[in-house]
Amino acid sequence: KRHFVATVDNFDMLVHYPPLAADPRRKGTYAIAIVEKGKAAPSLFVTSDDGDHWATASLPAPEGVVKATRPAIAYSAKGDVIVLWRGERADRTFDEYIAASRDGKSFGPAVRVTSQSSHIPEAYLKDYSVRGDFLNDLVADANYAHASWTDWRQQQGEVRYARIPLSILLP
Repeated sequence: KRHFVATVDNFDMLVHYPPLAADPRRKGTYAIAIVEKGKAAPSLFVTSDDGDHWATASLPAPEGVVKATRPAIAYSAKGDVIVLWRGERADRTFDEYIAASRDGKSFGPAVRVTSQSSHIPEAYLKDYSVRGDFLNDLVADANYAHASWTDWRQQQGEVRYARIPLSILLP
């Protein structure tokens, strides 16, 4: 079966995928995160009928963020949906943000995951692999979201990991 999900206005061409996650507790429930140009947080599309119908949920926009990119999505073992994304500011610094929802409709606040902002070195901004291929990843268990990402806080590419308690993310 194939299903239409959404028309995307100004699709971010550096995002090569819309990440998809399956709810382990609710049969036929899936979520897709989409990034549109000019938005500070991804849009979330959720279905509970195997893709026949999709509802949209808004994620909270972090203060000062002008562009969202590199979304990752996961469901916890309890059926909570979690979204991780890179939030860029006008000066091209960025941080990682995460938000969660028990029902896929109402999200708690965006929580900054990174302890220090990153800034991609100017020399690398023309390199497509830096602009387009460094992705975030996210998995979850019953109590924690486990996030990994790349950043440039030491002026070189680094892989980072964080374990975030779901108790601080859920409304």
